[in-house]
Amino acid sequence: MTNLSTLFPLFNTRQEVIDEIRASSKLSRKFDSWKAENQDRFVEICTGNRGLRILYDVYFQEIFNPDTNKKRIAELLSVILEVKVESVEYLRRESSLIYENQSLLILDIVVKLEDGSIVNVEMQKVGYKFPGERACCYSSDLVLRQYGSGKKDNEKFTYKDMKPVYSIIFIEKSTGEFHEMEDIYIHRFSQKSNTGLKLSLLQNYVFIPLDMFRKSMVKKGDKKLTKLEAWLLFLSSDAPDDILRIIDEYPEFEEIYRQIFEICQNVERMIDMFSIELSAIDKNTVNYMIDELQEEVRTAKTRADEAEDKADREKARADEAEDKADREKARADEAEDKADREKARADEAEDKADREKARADEAENKADREKARADKAQDKVSKAENRLVEMTVENKRLKEEQEAALQKDKEEIKKMYEDGLSLETISKYKKRDVSEIKKIIGA
Repeated sequence: MTNLSTLFPLFNTRQEVIDEIRASSKLSRKFDSWKAENQDRFVEICTGNRGLRILYDVYFQEIFNPDTNKKRIAELLSVILEVKVESVEYLRRESSLIYENQSLLILDIVVKLEDGSIVNVEMQKVGYKFPGERACCYSSDLVLRQYGSGKKDNEKFTYKDMKPVYSIIFIEKSTGEFHEMEDIYIHRFSQKSNTGLKLSLLQNYVFIPLDMFRKSMVKKGDKKLTKLEAWLLFLSSDAPDDILRIIDEYPEFEEIYRQIFEICQNVERMIDMFSIELSAIDKNTVNYMIDELQEEVRTAKTRADEAEDKADREKARADEAEDKADREKARADEAEDKADREKARADEAEDKADREKARADEAENKADREKARADKAQDKVSKAENRLVEMTVENKRLKEEQEAALQKDKEEIKKMYEDGLSLETISKYKKRDVSEIKKIIGA
């Protein structure tokens, strides 16, 4: 197995990572609360046997930090939008006007380009149902907020001053629509007229199903990566072989990976970040499960309605057959000469009525079963929604703990500096870069 320590010798051994965790009861409690596969993945990351999954929100925000790394997001947007992006301005992450499953939807990164265009970069670990409809809602929300903000800042602001809005959606595990085009992993959408009439319609979309991209990389083999492929592989793969390939073909990525692996050396910080991401994964899974269950409820209700309609039709046919039997029997009674023949026909019709009645009863029973399945599925939805609320509270608590831990760490660094320790000593003890320590102490 390839180990990243061949290029980045700063990694600790597995035993050193475990020893540091076990030296702290707080870290041990968090570590032991994870599933075994997550514990193994965490240790593999900290020892260089695999990289980080950059699309996880806390890591993405760290690598594309708006205060220090604007150039990186500009380069990423350049290759995706196929325009030269020189600079970006990060916009404050705001709660959307759109509510989903009783939780506010948060846009991952929103930036303004030099021409005033707004770009929303969203990461989805599990693709949602109805991706097109959802993207339109989120994009429209950005358009409305752009107009509201413009009016607030400048009362002379008009529709003419509105700028394009781009929604870039990375999907780690995409839904079925994207699998209909196996060889295509980037889909661009814009609004155009069928007559050639040109109007400034603002909304543009780029969907990037990363699972389809990884499939395309298998077919590509050892051919040199394009810059776009290098960025997408950087975002989607934690395999050491892929990481080393990216650095070999595009050495500028080494600086980014070095920052990533320096983060991995701070075990306490990594455990906090890892805990938040595990919670986010569970939340996304629950959201996806709710979508699935709601679809199942709708399907079950439709089937129940269809079965009930069928039962009504069968019952009507049974009633009609029964009426016919009565008429035949009356005719048999009236026609004494034909009594035997008519009675036989009446008996046959009555038998048929019984069969139709049995079919109607069976259809009615089926309708009852479909209704029971729908009620059961609805109960699952309710339980899943309750679980989502609980995880939202837990996620908030984890974030508060991380912020407190980070603040405490900064205060300890300032105290060590006030006690006369050198920046290099503090850097070695706290496993932070000297430049980062200078920012903390205000040097």
